[in-house]
Amino acid sequence: MTVDAETPNLRDADSESCKATIEQGGLVLVDFWARWCGPCRSLEPVLAELAVGRPDLTVLKVDIERNSAMADEFAVRSVPTLLLFAGGTCVDQLIGKVSFVEIDRIVARKITQSST
Repeated sequence: MTVDAETPNLRDADSESCKATIEQGGLVLVDFWARWCGPCRSLEPVLAELAVGRPDLTVLKVDIERNSAMADEFAVRSVPTLLLFAGGTCVDQLIGKVSFVEIDRIVARKITQSST
């Protein structure tokens, strides 16, 4: 699966592009990950499936080794760490390898809250 071609709302991001996307105010899921992290690599297809099923969600993958200052800013102490942003504010956090169902549930809950 070519992520860029099939899922334009799933992409790698550096600190600058991640912050700019968050500030735009949409629904953004940030995946803090590292290449050496097995659970991070196993989460990749889960995030790709989520991005395909939720085109209103932007999923950003931030490599903590290349963006350590940003990881420090958000107090990321282990990977994978997923932060969900809505309207520029962090509204939820998941740490460790989590299932598609669990991630989708928090995203759906936030979508439902913002539409009421």
